[in-house]
Amino acid sequence: PQWNRGYECNFLNETQHTKGWGDVYSGMWWQSIDSMLQSNFSEVGSLEAISFQTFRNHKKVIHTVDWLDFCVEHLSKYVKHFILLDSYLDESKQNHHEEVRNAIQNLTTRVLQRFIDSSPKGSCRQIQSYYDFDDAEVSSTIAILPLRITSLENDYLSHLVTLQTAATLASLDKVGIPRAVIVGVTDNEKYIAQRSFEMLKDRLIELSYVDVGTSSSEKEWKLVPKLALVEFHRIISAFNENYNRRNINSTFFSWLGPNPSRWKNIYFSEPDLILHIRPSALRSLSLELRKGHILNSHRLQPIPHMQQFADIYSNITHLNKELADRLKEVLLPNLASFSAVHQLNQYSRIDTCYDQGKFYPAHTSDPSTPLTGLLKSGKCKSIWEFCGFLRPERNYSDWADLLGAHKMLLPYPLLSLEGGTGLPLVHHGQRVCIPHRAELIIDEAD
Repeated sequence: PQWNRGYECNFLNETQHTKGWGDVYSGMWWQSIDSMLQSNFSEVGSLEAISFQTFRNHKKVIHTVDWLDFCVEHLSKYVKHFILLDSYLDESKQNHHEEVRNAIQNLTTRVLQRFIDSSPKGSCRQIQSYYDFDDAEVSSTIAILPLRITSLENDYLSHLVTLQTAATLASLDKVGIPRAVIVGVTDNEKYIAQRSFEMLKDRLIELSYVDVGTSSSEKEWKLVPKLALVEFHRIISAFNENYNRRNINSTFFSWLGPNPSRWKNIYFSEPDLILHIRPSALRSLSLELRKGHILNSHRLQPIPHMQQFADIYSNITHLNKELADRLKEVLLPNLASFSAVHQLNQYSRIDTCYDQGKFYPAHTSDPSTPLTGLLKSGKCKSIWEFCGFLRPERNYSDWADLLGAHKMLLPYPLLSLEGGTGLPLVHHGQRVCIPHRAELIIDEAD
């Protein structure tokens, strides 16, 4: 199709990021293995430091200007919000609270299951061939996903973690990544990985689980991303040294698969990030990988929104008005600018959302200064996007106070991706883009 030929991504430069990379942290990166080998991950002391150290060691970290070219949906905060909701409704001891809890749980699981079921096997791999993307670097990329599960006692939480892991893997298969390795330290991670693999048994992607717990202490287990990359670094180095002697043992195979020499790039990701790549952007992204650049995606955060739960709210209002009012405390209202969710599609249309930079207007007189005060004061129970929920000083039955609780979100356009979960999204780094829905519909038969 004409729309794909010559498509080029534009990229943000270093001057458009805040000091310390906080506004572009996404929990993932994509780079060449040669570039990855230049980092010493043994010195990492926190979960996020895997990304920050990688960025600080390289001056070639790039970010697409159009969010739809390369972005991820971050699932775990959304999922955990409804685990807290479960406890909150139980504590309320309201009539019909079990009915509401079960309805919300079913809706949440359906969102993830729908994405898994609707993601065709290797769809971008087929597109890649159709568009003559034989040189795309995605086909020589191996994905590494560290996973840590401290408990499997909560069946619902375990099921959600399995679904979000499977959804992440399905998204990798969708863009054409040929192999993904989940890395864990206990039988808990192995159990979740195997259940996720069962959901994807008909996919093209190779799936493997590797345990690094036996080679590390329990104290180190909380830093599974560090353990995963230190061991992958060792495996790649050992393979390169032994390649000529063909000394390829089972350890190499569990990490690198049946054709270990094929891997040139590594995609590192938290196991709760649904990946989206515009198909026509693959060639441009591949060229940047070959130049030695590190690709970092836009991290988009799903927001619990009344639009998704309108039927539940309507039904419970007739049964228990007090319980219905409680739902207002944990869902973004369908009021004012929040009622407009811009549906975008980077697959069948040339929709765009061009980055406009950092924007913090709701809580400071200086829009270039990021949020600190409310988080440090303890008034936010979670990340800034969820700061408006469960605020005891707010009257959620009053529409003005309800909007005031979410004042930090008011200036940010809400997006949703038709090829993703369909949930309302904002940028985790408090960046802004201008959503534009194209009129042109792409016909792949052209």
